Amino acid sequence: MHLRFQKFTLKHYPAYKTWFQNKALIKALGDADEEWLNHVITQTDGVEYSVLLKEELGGVVGIQFPPPGTDLGYAITNIAVSPARNDAGIGSAILSELPKALQLTNEQHLIAYVDPPNLPAQAFFAKNEWQLVESD
Repeated sequence: MHLRFQKFTLKHYPAYKTWFQNKALIKALGDADEEWLNHVITQTDGVEYSVLLKEELGGVVGIQFPPPGTDLGYAITNIAVSPARNDAGIGSAILSELPKALQLTNEQHLIAYVDPPNLPAQAFFAKNEWQLVESD
């Protein structure tokens, strides 16, 4: 599966917005409204990637950059896969390819914060052999 990571732009929004007819996605991520769009287009402390399969939007992943001078990881703020492509392995492929897309060094790492009630997200990260660390 060849994934192409590209900064999320206005041209990706119409396709992405159609995904939010899925109640489970809205429950997990909230709505992708105009406020969200303005944030991801203008943010400087992170990046929102469109993940393309050929020219089709197959996924979206958000990253918060670590604060300068810290050893905190690059934080995955959201990850979503086109509902038409659920269970096709795209989410796992995004996790696998993300370090390369971000050009992370061996000293840098990814982390993800998952709300305790979000059991599908917890299962997703566990399936991809991410370590669960509970915090306050």
